[in-house]
This record gives sequence, C-alpha cells and structure tokens, in this order.
Amino acid sequence: MRVKIEQVAEIRTGYAFRGAVNKIKGGARPLVQMSDFNPLRDGCFESVGTTNITIRSDECLLQEGDILIKARGSDFTPLVVTKRLSGALFTHPLVRLRTNRKCLLPEFLFWLLSKARVQKQISQFSAGTVVKMLNLQHLKKLEVELPSLSRQEKVQELLELLGKEEMLQGQYLMKKKQYVSGLIENLINVGEKE
Repeated sequence: MRVKIEQVAEIRTGYAFRGAVNKIKGGARPLVQMSDFNPLRDGCFESVGTTNITIRSDECLLQEGDILIKARGSDFTPLVVTKRLSGALFTHPLVRLRTNRKCLLPEFLFWLLSKARVQKQISQFSAGTVVKMLNLQHLKKLEVELPSLSRQEKVQELLELLGKEEMLQGQYLMKKKQYVSGLIENLINVGEKE
C-alpha cells in the first residue's frame, strides 16, 4: 500500500535559536546540531556536547528510533537515533521523523529514505541557489510503499544481518592487514640477520 509520509510519521524541525549556541561541558542534556550529523552517522558520539538550555516542551527532544535528516545542504541521508541520544535536544536545520510504530518501523523508514531513488526525490524537494533547503511540505507528501509490519520486521532482520556481516568483514580485513604486516616485519628482521 502506498502512503504519504505524513500519514505514518510526525515530521518536525529542530529547536530554533536566535543566536549562536554554545555547548558546555557537563550540561543537563546532549545537544545535537547539524555539525554533529556526519560524525554521528559514522558512529562518533564524542562530537555531541551538552547544554543547560531550558525548553518549554519536549517536542524538540529525541527518542530512540527517531529519524534525523539535515534540511540544509545536498546530502539528505538519514540517521536513526540510538538509545545513547535519547533525550537530546536537536536544533534547526535538522528534521525529525517519528514513526507511528503501529504501522511503520523506524528502521524500515530509514531504509526507505536511504534508497537512491528516494534520495533523488528528496533532493528534488530542495530549493536554493547557494545553499539548498529541504521543503518540508514536499517531504510530508512523499509517497512510499508500506508493506505489513511482519514484512518490515523481515527487512529489518536482513538489514541487521547485513550490518553484522559488514562489521565482521571489517574486523577480518583489519586482522589480515595486521597478520601480513607481521609477516613482512619478520621477513625484514630475518633478512637483516643473514
């Protein structure tokens, strides 16, 4: 069944500040800004600072499973919020999508939004000559294919297996490089003794 994203997910922009935002050490809550987005996507949580800003509503706080997208620039690849960032304040120009989990799993939406065809559509929703901005009204109207929850769970399981395989392959390559490097060192050391 085809649905518009706004039918299955709440979409909202991040907290808008009037001036520069300074991160502080040991603040009450994590603060996720656009500059943190790419490091977070690469698994680098150290880039996220903290803040003591008082907010009136929890609408700009992240929950585990939320999807974040940058609304400015040319790369609209999403990010799934992990438990580690739950409760973090996110700022404009980041956009949060929070799925209705009765019909849409966050990981499935992440996969959908990551597909090249959908990324191309999202890119077409952006406007601007120097810096592109994502048009949220167009994003809300984006139509996606929505299978049953059981099929979404199967997709999620496959994606988890793929992720584990990629991690194991990375570990294997690292160990292989270490082994070959050790062999080369031994060859050099034996050659020097002869």
